[in-house]
Amino acid sequence: MRRLLLIDDDQDFLDLVGMGLGTRGFEVLTANGVADAEVVLRGDAIELVVTDLGLEDEGGLAFCARICAERPTLPVLVVTGYPEAREAALAVGARHVLIKPVTVEELEAALAAL
Repeated sequence: MRRLLLIDDDQDFLDLVGMGLGTRGFEVLTANGVADAEVVLRGDAIELVVTDLGLEDEGGLAFCARICAERPTLPVLVVTGYPEAREAALAVGARHVLIKPVTVEELEAALAAL
């Protein structure tokens, strides 16, 4: 079972996607912002990160860049509602970008490829 950190400020998204990925063999930990995500990253052995870019605290792109720089072997997948952010997310180190709305099946396929 792969351990995944799912970060989004939309609790419904966290609940639905977390449950969906949980039934597909992932152990899903969730965070609704940068501060919560940092706590999880410090305390748990995370194998994958899925993050939104629309985070309020630090900004998702800056947070993505920081994760990628500090932990370059940790795959980061970005899920965003802004197609124009794809190139920026890839430029800072995200391994893959999906544009919302996404299905659990799309996420599962993208995560399997990481």
